[in-house]
Amino acid sequence: MRVDIRQSWAAKTNYNISETQVVFIVGTSEVSTSDEEAEFNDIVHIDVNESYYGLSLKTYAIFRYHKEFCPQARCVLKVDSDVSTNIAGIEQLCKAQKDAPMVTGHCYNYRTRVVRRYNSKFYLPRFIYALEKFPLYCSGAAYMFSGYNIVDLFLDAVTKSPFLYSENFRRLSEDVLFTGLIRILANVPKQNNA
Repeated sequence: MRVDIRQSWAAKTNYNISETQVVFIVGTSEVSTSDEEAEFNDIVHIDVNESYYGLSLKTYAIFRYHKEFCPQARCVLKVDSDVSTNIAGIEQLCKAQKDAPMVTGHCYNYRTRVVRRYNSKFYLPRFIYALEKFPLYCSGAAYMFSGYNIVDLFLDAVTKSPFLYSENFRRLSEDVLFTGLIRILANVPKQNNA
């Protein structure tokens, strides 16, 4: 899938390589990526199983990567691997954003219900999340964190949440966690741009 992405929307001819970097956050797998890593130098490995429940840790890894390797970047875009993205358009959107921290994406203006059906992939027991509705958040296919100090605000908010020490808390979907609960702790507004 990464090869297809590099040959389509993430082809280096589609964006300004001096301003934008495309990185793949990859969890542990039995498939070796060493040849691919040597050729493209765009894979970041984290010690988490590749699974739906590992997505929140992969999103957290995006913030850690930004903090360590590209703290000057004003915008961080999280995109699912099955989503096609107009990176040049995202670059324009990033430049148009003000310095004030913001989360932008397909953001709900109503609170969605928690799924309590046992047979659903999105089933969430009450002992993990007791409320019947989620806070306002941005849906997970793609969303952007932008503005001055945005990553520091989110990393600080993570430490004020159960995220680092509660595997149950990390089982909430990553979009609800990062664009909902942790965004609220960081006191960062959201903007619908769907």
